Amino acid sequence: MGGGPRRPKSWTKNLDFGTWNVTSLGVKEPELVREVERYRLEIVGLAATYSPGSGTQLLERGWTLFFSRVPHGERCQAGVGLLIAPQLSCHVLEFSPVNERVVSLHLRAGDRCLTVVSDYGPNGSVEFPTFLETLRGVLEGALTGDSIVLLGDFNAHVGNDSDTWRGVIGRNGPLI
Repeated sequence: MGGGPRRPKSWTKNLDFGTWNVTSLGVKEPELVREVERYRLEIVGLAATYSPGSGTQLLERGWTLFFSRVPHGERCQAGVGLLIAPQLSCHVLEFSPVNERVVSLHLRAGDRCLTVVSDYGPNGSVEFPTFLETLRGVLEGALTGDSIVLLGDFNAHVGNDSDTWRGVIGRNGPLI
């Protein structure tokens, strides 16, 4: 058993992933592209895109935005997406906009296939079990043999039970 970090085989390519809560994408797409290029990312999970509709949008310099947002005409409360680098866009096999909180993208990367899932968890505890059930269904539905990458904003909540969760939450957590 060797010590140290696992080294990828020379024939594999590393992909660089990120996740970003963009709050309101609006006309910020050029800024978003500049930032992900600056960080040299290739696939970015986006949360809180807040615009109506679902689909794909070609952005500057060949980046592709795959998104799912609240249906047109309804109040914009959530949205989720994946931003894909130009060199990967042609390798996308399928895009599944599950709902305004979960999207899935199936793509070929070298000799492997990836299922990339992006999520935006709800703030309310009432909605959270349904969200988790949807997310579980998407993850379990990934094709056998695919590598699975989960990106997103789970809107984790903290409590004040620092005795039970010692080392995880501090004693000054918010009261629930």
